[in-house]
Amino acid sequence: DGLGEDGFRLQAKGGDLVVTGGRRGILYGVYELLETYGGCGWYAVDCEGVPEIARFAVPGDLNRVEKPAFVRRRCNNGYTVSPDFFVRWRQNDAELSPGLRAAKFGGAMPEFDAELGICHTFEKILNPKDHFKDHPEYFSEKDGKRLEKDTQLCLTNPDVLRLTIEKVVSRIRANRAAGKDVRIYGVSPNDWKNPCTCPACAALDAQEGSPSGSLIAFVNKVAEAAEKEDPEAIVETLAYQYTRVPPKTIRPRHNVMVTLCVIELDFSKPIAESRFGANERLRAQLGKWREIANHLYLWNYDSNWRYAAMPHPNLDALVPNVRFFRENGVTDLFENFLSANPANDFFWLKNWLVAKAMWNPGLDVGAHVRRFTDAYYGKAAPFVREYLRRLADDPRDE
Repeated sequence: DGLGEDGFRLQAKGGDLVVTGGRRGILYGVYELLETYGGCGWYAVDCEGVPEIARFAVPGDLNRVEKPAFVRRRCNNGYTVSPDFFVRWRQNDAELSPGLRAAKFGGAMPEFDAELGICHTFEKILNPKDHFKDHPEYFSEKDGKRLEKDTQLCLTNPDVLRLTIEKVVSRIRANRAAGKDVRIYGVSPNDWKNPCTCPACAALDAQEGSPSGSLIAFVNKVAEAAEKEDPEAIVETLAYQYTRVPPKTIRPRHNVMVTLCVIELDFSKPIAESRFGANERLRAQLGKWREIANHLYLWNYDSNWRYAAMPHPNLDALVPNVRFFRENGVTDLFENFLSANPANDFFWLKNWLVAKAMWNPGLDVGAHVRRFTDAYYGKAAPFVREYLRRLADDPRDE
């Protein structure tokens, strides 16, 4: 009881070693035993450590209970396609590997609808290529003109609401008919700006102090209709770019998931400590979203997205940032590494470290960096650690 789907208990009980856990927790508990007491480690797809030992021993009074810091945990390391690997990292999102759905892995978290996806869905709901000619009023108005290119939806238009509800309800029915464990449906702005500034949208956004006002009001109505079709349905939307400032009075419905994206930040220092303006604003925005959102999914960025192979000295900020997210009410976490390029700066070290922190943000960073570098770099490990130390030296601190 109380372990949920991912938690576990390890006990030395009489002459037995007992692992108790939820659907996925039972397997996580076994891997915890192998890592902590057997010296095993799964560091990267090309680096596994399984030592030969004469005796496998645990403390005679072993009685440990562990539960994850975040409900949904996902690192975007696209080179690891094996579900076995992700289970060892305690990642539970099938977006990483469809194989995680299998019963032998305990199954995955409820999924996002495959057709709508996880984000930037307005164009999938109403594509201007199909609708703009006959219904320009469905799309953003800017400077008195409706936009066909780089446009969003007009969120106060009743027909847009009706068609969006029809789309989401049709997807709920399709997933139910296919027997899929899908509960999350994305209704969120496209990956550019240009929110609608028609009189109705502009008035609502002015009242709420942010374009998130018209967005949350719209998504709430979609979520209400979705819940009538499926009581477990969740509608996900974005607090990203122009919608990142929370609305003043409108509150996301209980079955709305807000995905907060933090791509504009300075990641060289922990978010909680940085005096960079965007970081300070994020701290305030996160605190407000925490107060009003029942589901708060945070989309963090860990790579240099402009120059993937260049040194990216954010190692000392990774775990403190995960800790900061947990302390500020984030329930689900996606650490987004630039997986399209294998030359990312210390790609596997950072992925492994963040995966560990998603389970336990209080981990000893130095000890974990030492363990990984010893395993992955062997005799070169001391030189790699020295390089990491020099890379982290910031002359602004002197």
